[in-house]
Amino acid sequence: MEEISREQIKLQSAEFKKNWIEFAKVLSLISQSKIYESWGYQNIYQYATKELRVKKETVIKLLSSFQYIEDKNMPPQNYDDLPSLDSLAALQKLKEKYHNKKEQFENLEKEVFEKNLSPSTIYRYADEFLDDDDQDKTLTNQKIRVAKNLLDRLESLLLLDENLPEAIKQSIKDIRNYLTDL
Repeated sequence: MEEISREQIKLQSAEFKKNWIEFAKVLSLISQSKIYESWGYQNIYQYATKELRVKKETVIKLLSSFQYIEDKNMPPQNYDDLPSLDSLAALQKLKEKYHNKKEQFENLEKEVFEKNLSPSTIYRYADEFLDDDDQDKTLTNQKIRVAKNLLDRLESLLLLDENLPEAIKQSIKDIRNYLTDL
């Protein structure tokens, strides 16, 4: 097998990114102009699947990722710093979903670019940090229920000790009252 240096691999990776971005740009132009109709196709996906042999899911990722790059007005010299195609597509999807939480979304973007997060991690972060207050309340209520259950278990185990100090019994009552008041 031919030996390849790390620098060669980095160059190939940069070239690949440049190429998919250029391909995505062409697909975007085709999609916007609807030129595929004059070629006998009903939509960009049908055209890409039949003529280019590119799956619909891939076209969606390419267009979504390219839209993200366009929205950011990212110059080509910054393309080397981009996370994966899938990560960019995830960011674009979340950007549309959380358009009203700009500051939180920008923090998520920063994490993605700094840590090159995978799409599943990006979605998990979004669920944790960007979802609505109702979901936050539901999560908090779930945590309180879990805490109460754990407290019940702890109490039942501790009560097996006949010499359990009153201070511990009182602490359990205080914690239970605290959890109830939340």
